[in-house]
Amino acid sequence: MRSLWRLPGAVLLAVALAAMPACDSQKSDDIPNAIDCYILSLCFQENTRFGMVGDSWTDFGLGIQIQRDLRDWLEVSHGYNMTEVVLAGQTLEADLNRARGFQRVIERAGPELAYMLISLGGNDLLDNINEYGSAADPNTVLDARLNAYEANLRNMIAQGDFLKIQMYGGEPLTWILHGYDYANPEKVSGCNLTTGSFSAAQKDTLFQTNLDQYNIRQQAIAASMNNVLHIDLRGTLGGPPTSNPGLKIDCIHPNDPGFEIIASRYAAGLQLITQER
Repeated sequence: MRSLWRLPGAVLLAVALAAMPACDSQKSDDIPNAIDCYILSLCFQENTRFGMVGDSWTDFGLGIQIQRDLRDWLEVSHGYNMTEVVLAGQTLEADLNRARGFQRVIERAGPELAYMLISLGGNDLLDNINEYGSAADPNTVLDARLNAYEANLRNMIAQGDFLKIQMYGGEPLTWILHGYDYANPEKVSGCNLTTGSFSAAQKDTLFQTNLDQYNIRQQAIAASMNNVLHIDLRGTLGGPPTSNPGLKIDCIHPNDPGFEIIASRYAAGLQLITQER
């Protein structure tokens, strides 16, 4: 999901270069490699059964190891090797129509690829967040965004499955969706929602409603497609309506121990899925 602050592209590039991050979990001082990996989203580990396309829940600091995120804990603590394109601030709509990270994961992962982990959608709901405050009924904004999310997701799955079968044959991919966890009650006011006359309680309700409806939509999509599954992460860190602030770094992101807890629940769900299929 999008970081709560926004930096110009030149600043982000400078920060990434200063940190000289590494692809995946390994360290590197190769500056061109760092640019490819985190600015251009060209960071891959090839020949894996698992692919991942994600936002800041899988890349919290544009490649800078500010803290461990969901992807880090899955790799370090649970032993998952993944071909991945992850970039903080990414939307599903942008990946489908511009970044094409899911396509590059499929092209690089190789013929053993069977599972595509999708950690996208939060920014599609939260970008330009003041539209909720400007609308007469915030639910109309939410409904429109959920409809766009579903259309883009179904399109991504159709394109991804076609490409996978075209390149490697066999069955379509198994696509695994997840929702996010509830917001931090101490930081909801910092989620850039400044338009409208929302009270603190109304902001909590808005964020809870959006998250619950997002998960409900994901569950409905999974129920309608035999190669799509959903892992529900709500309430992992407390709530509803809000998470334990001691396990969150800001409004929408867990902190390091929070992501460790999230990753354990996610990995348990993932293990059930991969054992059954």
